[in-house]
Amino acid sequence: MAVRAGDTTRCLELIEGAPGLGHAPSRRGGSLALEAYERELPAVAEALMGARSSGLDLDVHEAAAMGLPNGVRAALTEDPLAFEDAGPAGFFPLHRAAYRGHVNAALFLLEAGAEPTARSENGARLTPLHSAVAGMARFGDEGSGLETIKLLLSAGADASVTMEGGWTASEAAERDGLLAAASLLRTPDPDPAADPAANPAANPA
Repeated sequence: MAVRAGDTTRCLELIEGAPGLGHAPSRRGGSLALEAYERELPAVAEALMGARSSGLDLDVHEAAAMGLPNGVRAALTEDPLAFEDAGPAGFFPLHRAAYRGHVNAALFLLEAGAEPTARSENGARLTPLHSAVAGMARFGDEGSGLETIKLLLSAGADASVTMEGGWTASEAAERDGLLAAASLLRTPDPDPAADPAANPAANPA
């Protein structure tokens, strides 16, 4: 309840009195540490992680969200298909890495076989490209966000896929005033000359 309420002071008091909370589960699924991090309570997340026996004692969702490439690697070594797990709130590890602009964590996930255009298993139906744009809008880190988008596109992410509501990642970026991201994501209009069937003048028959 203290994590959900955003009460950092109370959370730290509880962790100090019960170090076993390091592995405590969250009501939404996943760990309490992951929930604290995603609720933007970094001191709480750090304290919960610090209560564990090892710095690499974390699952793939935690490692991806927190941008810990070695943690991602360790989690995938233990379970090579962990990237296929839709975790808390229906997001895959790649969505979590993309949202925070964690390029190296995203790279490890893609190299392991993560689908660059996977849609989240929730009502929003976001792709990792949508998550990268949302993270840029939320945290203002344009540099790492653009690098993440470039990585996803180079891995084959389809920028034309829409989220629930019909927005492409480019349109979402334009809406949020992220013009560099929108330009990077904008797919060119098809060239009619490249398709004779679509260009009668190029098809004498």
